[in-house]
Amino acid sequence: MDYVSEFRKYITSHQTSLAIRVTVSVVLPPLVCYYLHNMSIGAALSIGALCTSLTDLPGPPHHRRNGFYASICLNFFTALLIGFTNVWHVLLGAEIVLFSFLFSFISIYGTRAGSVGTMVLLVLILTIDSRHSQMEVLKISLFIGLGGVWYAFLSLVLYTIFPYRLAQQAVGESIISTSRYLAIKARFYESHGPFDDAYNALMKEQVVLQEQQTQVRELLFKTRRIVNDSTSKSRVLLMMFVDSVDLFELILSSQQDYTLLHEQFDLSPGPSLLSEVGFLIHHIADELEEIGICVQSATGYQEKGFIEKEIQSLEEKMEQWKKANSLLDNSKGYYSVKHILQNIRDIQGRIHRLSLYSHYDQQITAGYKGEIDYTRFITHQPIDAQVFVDNLTLHSQAFRHALRLSLAMLVGYIVAQFFHWGHGYWILLSISVILKPIFGSTKKLYFQRLGGTLVGAAIGGVILYFVINGLALMIIMIAFMIIGYSFQKRDYLVYTIFLTIFVLIAFHFLYGHDFREILKDRVIDTAIGSLIALIAGFILIPTWSQDTMFDSMVEMIKANQRYFSTVAFTYMGKATRVTDFKIARKEAFVALANLSDNFQRILSEPRSKQKNVPFMHQFVVTNHMFAAHTASLAYYNETLREKIVLPPTDLQVLVLDVNAHLDRARLLLAGAPMVSKPSGVKANIPIQLSSQEAPNTIKTVTDQFEIIHTLSIDIEYAVNKYGPKVEHTPEGRPSD
Repeated sequence: MDYVSEFRKYITSHQTSLAIRVTVSVVLPPLVCYYLHNMSIGAALSIGALCTSLTDLPGPPHHRRNGFYASICLNFFTALLIGFTNVWHVLLGAEIVLFSFLFSFISIYGTRAGSVGTMVLLVLILTIDSRHSQMEVLKISLFIGLGGVWYAFLSLVLYTIFPYRLAQQAVGESIISTSRYLAIKARFYESHGPFDDAYNALMKEQVVLQEQQTQVRELLFKTRRIVNDSTSKSRVLLMMFVDSVDLFELILSSQQDYTLLHEQFDLSPGPSLLSEVGFLIHHIADELEEIGICVQSATGYQEKGFIEKEIQSLEEKMEQWKKANSLLDNSKGYYSVKHILQNIRDIQGRIHRLSLYSHYDQQITAGYKGEIDYTRFITHQPIDAQVFVDNLTLHSQAFRHALRLSLAMLVGYIVAQFFHWGHGYWILLSISVILKPIFGSTKKLYFQRLGGTLVGAAIGGVILYFVINGLALMIIMIAFMIIGYSFQKRDYLVYTIFLTIFVLIAFHFLYGHDFREILKDRVIDTAIGSLIALIAGFILIPTWSQDTMFDSMVEMIKANQRYFSTVAFTYMGKATRVTDFKIARKEAFVALANLSDNFQRILSEPRSKQKNVPFMHQFVVTNHMFAAHTASLAYYNETLREKIVLPPTDLQVLVLDVNAHLDRARLLLAGAPMVSKPSGVKANIPIQLSSQEAPNTIKTVTDQFEIIHTLSIDIEYAVNKYGPKVEHTPEGRPSD
C-alpha cells in the first residue's frame, strides 16, 4: 500500500473538507461563548450548526440552499415546540411518534429531504431533556436557528470563493473508484479461478462507483454555472466526467472467458503472460488513481511514460508465445489476449486524455462540441402532495420504515423514562441512527455502532485519565472530530469510535462530571438503543432485501434489453444518437449496481430469510457478463477502423430471440402469466455470422453476439428453474 497516496487521497477528499467545515462551524461558537461566559448560547449555536451541516450533501448550489432553508426553519420550530411541551410526558411521547414518522417519511422526496428530516429528529432528541422558562426556550430555539444560518453562510461563502472545488472533488473521487474497479479486474488474470471472490469484489465496488457517478451527474448537470459557462474549467469538468464514464465502459468491455484463457496459457511453456497482463493492469490502475487524486486536489498530473513501454514489451512476448506454441490449438486464446491488449491501449489512451484534462489547458477544449443533452441524465423529484398520499401504504418501503421507526422511538422513550441512566436521549439517538429501511443495513450498523462505542469509550477514558491539560484536550477533541466526520461515509465503525471520543471530551468540558460516569452512561444507553433498533428491525413489519430482489432483477433485465438493443441496432446500419446510447448505458450500469447492492444486503440477513442465494448470485454474475459483453460490442463498433454492418435479417432474428428469452425470464420474475412455458433449451438461430471463414475482426464481433445469446438462454433457464413459480393450465392461463 502506498501510504503517501492514501494520505493525499484522504486529505483532499470532499468528506475531509466537509469534516473541517463542520468542525469549524460547531466548535467555534462554543469557544467564543466560553470567553463571553455564556456557554448555553454556544451550545445552542453548536447544535444548530451541526444539524444544518449534516444536510449539506453534494449537489447544485440551489438545492443546497433550499436544504439549508428547510433545515433552519424546521430545526427552529421543532426546538421551540419541544421546549414548550417537554414537561408533559404523554404529549411528548405523542410528538416523538408523530415527528419520527413524518420526518422519516419525507425521504420519499429524495436523499436531501431525508437528511433534513433526520437532522430535525436530532434536534428533537437533543432538546427533550432540557427544562427552561418560555423565554429561555425561545432564546435557545432562535440560537439553534442562528447556528444553522452561521453554517449556511460559511458553506455558501466558501462555494462562492471556490465554485468548482466541490465538482473537482466529486469527479476525482469517481475516477479513484474507477481505478479500484480496474485493479479488481486484474485478479482475473492473476488466478486461474474460481472467480467468485473477484466477481463479488466487482459488485461491491460497482455499487460505490455508480453512487458516485450519480452524485456527479446531479452536481454537474444541474449546476447552471458548469453546464452553461464558457470557461475552460467548466468544459473540462464535463469532458472529464464523460470520459471517465466511457473509461468505465472500456474496462467493463474487457470481459473474457477467463477459464479458457488460463487453460491455454497457464499450461503452455514460456512465461506466464496472463500474470504479466494482471501486473500491467495494476500499473494502469495506480496511474488512474494518481490522476483522480490530482483532480480532487486541483493539481495537474505528470505522466510517468512507462506504461506504453510495458504494453509494447507484452505485445512482443505475445508474438514469441505464439511462435513457441504454434502447434497447439490456442488461436482463440491468442486473439482474446490480443484484443485485451488493444483494449488496454485504448484504456491508456483515455487515461492520457484525463491526465491532460487535469491541467485545464484551454486548448484541450477547443474541439468540444457539447453534443450531449445533459438534461436527460438527471431526475427531478418534485415536492408533490400526491407522492405523499401514494406512499401511505404498507407496500411502500418508506411508509413501513417510518412506522417502524416511530414505534421503536416510542419504546426507547418509555425505557428512558423508567430507567434513569444518565442521558436518555442517547437511547433515542442510537435508535434513529441504526434503524434503517432494510434489516441487513440495521444489523450492520448495530455491530458497528456498538463496537465503535465500546472502543471509543475505552480510548476516550484513557485520554481523559492521562491528559489533564485543557488546551491539549481541546486540540485532541477538535482533531478527533475532524477525523470522525471525514469517515462518516467511508467507514461507520471508525466514525463511531472517533465521535464517541469527541463526545466524552466535549461533555467533560461542558459539565465537568467524572468521565467514568459519562463513559458508563454512553455505553449503557447506546447498547440499549442499539438493541431496541435491532429488535424493531426484525419484528416490526420488517423489510427484507429478499422482498425487493425480484423487482431489482426485473429492472436489470429491462435495462440490459434496452442497452443491448441500442448497441445491436448500430450493427444493422441504423443511426443511434449519442445521447440515446449513453442513457441506455447509464440505466444498465445503475440497474446492475442496484442489483448487486440488494444481493450484498441479502447475505447480511438471517439465513432463514436467504432463499435461493446460489441462483441469485448466478443471476447477478450472468447479468454482469451480459452488460460487459454488450459493452464489448459498443467498444468494437467505436474502435474498429471499418464499421461492421452485419446481415440485418439474420441479426434481427438473433436480437429478437435474445429479447424473447429475457422477456420470458422477466415475466416469470414478475409473477405474470405465461402463454407458454419457457423451455430453457437453446433455440436454433438461422444465423451464420461466426463461420470459420470470417475475418478475425468479424469473428470477434459475432462471437460477442453468440455469447450474449447464450447468456440470455442461461438467464431464462435459471429463472425458470429457481425463480418464483406461476402455475399454468394447458391452455396457458394461470390456474386458480
